Amino acid sequence: MSGQATAVTKWEWKTPFIGIWNGRIGFNKATLTVAGLNQPLKITESALDWTDGRRVARVMRVEGFWRMWAGNIEEKAKADEENGPAWNFHLHVDQLDAADLDRWVGPRARPNWLQRLLPTLLGGSGAKRAG
Repeated sequence: MSGQATAVTKWEWKTPFIGIWNGRIGFNKATLTVAGLNQPLKITESALDWTDGRRVARVMRVEGFWRMWAGNIEEKAKADEENGPAWNFHLHVDQLDAADLDRWVGPRARPNWLQRLLPTLLGGSGAKRAG
């Protein structure tokens, strides 16, 4: 990532050695290079929020796939411990073209690309546990 960022965060102790994050990291006029994407995302305005330890990415104005995106990516309040955090995606864009998507993500023949990429973007290792 390159560009402007402002952070106001705090760790709140609930009991000895247990606490939660609260705060916000705001991004303005930044670019973000993401593993697996052929082009960087252009962030005009966005934020990462922590409220009582729950994470929310606020996508206010982010250009990706040659389109402007807005919305939220929110961690559900209670996560299934075995499967990790669960996320809700509420993103919208005016129009999305399959050819543009292929230029950003391509090649089309990359099997399971999204399934391998998402766990690492959301803080996991991407490897499945033997069970």
